[in-house]
Amino acid sequence: MMMKRILFTLTFLLMLFSGFKGSSQDWYVRAGGGYSGEFAKTEFNNTDPNGITGIRQSTSVTLNSDGTATVEALNGTVGSGYKFFVTGGYMFNSYLGAELGLNYFRGDETTVGSLTSSQVQSKVKTYIQGFDLSPAIYLTPAFSKLNPYLGAGLLLPVVGNLTIDTKIRQVDGGGGGIDIIVTAESEVKSRFSLGYSGALGVTYLINE
Repeated sequence: MMMKRILFTLTFLLMLFSGFKGSSQDWYVRAGGGYSGEFAKTEFNNTDPNGITGIRQSTSVTLNSDGTATVEALNGTVGSGYKFFVTGGYMFNSYLGAELGLNYFRGDETTVGSLTSSQVQSKVKTYIQGFDLSPAIYLTPAFSKLNPYLGAGLLLPVVGNLTIDTKIRQVDGGGGGIDIIVTAESEVKSRFSLGYSGALGVTYLINE
């Protein structure tokens, strides 16, 4: 937990300070990256509708040797992870510009279900990754020093997928101390969907 907090802090600082901007006359380029954490948690979807793994939806179940069971609800999101971008833009004048950005997102691996007993250990993890384009307009009053700006645009998915990794281990399933291990990977391809993006901030001119 402590290591994850340290990693979150470092990547958040990266998001704040790693962006850079270079320009030549009316053209400019920005690039950067950061980490997006969990801000809203919901129940995960059912990854085993046919009951092959024995895993209950969005649940971690441990069957103890005394016949009792420990059940934990797994709530979260697959939206946490790293995001990197590169954006090119053109200023038509001092107040109005247009941008086109390319974004890459790689989500954290998240456990969405598990079953543990003396005979069987099953676990399902999932993550998402993909690229999208973000055309936008850029508005600013063009103040000399402290200059606010507003960006508004669209998010257009280019390619992406949801990966589901399943691992099942059956102790002595082959007899004579031989375990049976089954691993499976499935992918859900993204469909086209239209999203919206916005940005509001300020820039400060350090030197001329």
